[in-house]
Amino acid sequence: ARTESAKKQNKEAFVPGMEVLNPRDVKLFYCALLKYNNKLGILKFIGLLRGARTADLMRSRLFECPFYGTLKHSSQERLKAFVEEERQAGRIKKSRSRRFPKILLTEKGKENVKFLLGGA
Repeated sequence: ARTESAKKQNKEAFVPGMEVLNPRDVKLFYCALLKYNNKLGILKFIGLLRGARTADLMRSRLFECPFYGTLKHSSQERLKAFVEEERQAGRIKKSRSRRFPKILLTEKGKENVKFLLGGA
């Protein structure tokens, strides 16, 4: 039996939204990025994955996308952190547009997708 103080300690140690993306979620992230490579900004892409109901996503009809809401269980902060981790690893980057930078796969990212999807 766990004591109340042990339960309280475990609750305090857990930070909601900072869970590690599991392999299925990583695969979903990259499958969605393949479809929307160099088409969406980072926050719009994260909003798509989380199933956000922003006017921009509704206007773009992205709620009809099969990836819409597939990562709704992950926080925006965790997905932003994951994007940053992948950017630092050289698998994704932002386009050069200053006004509307888009998220895109690098060659290293495309190799990663092939590996994740079991391709050659």
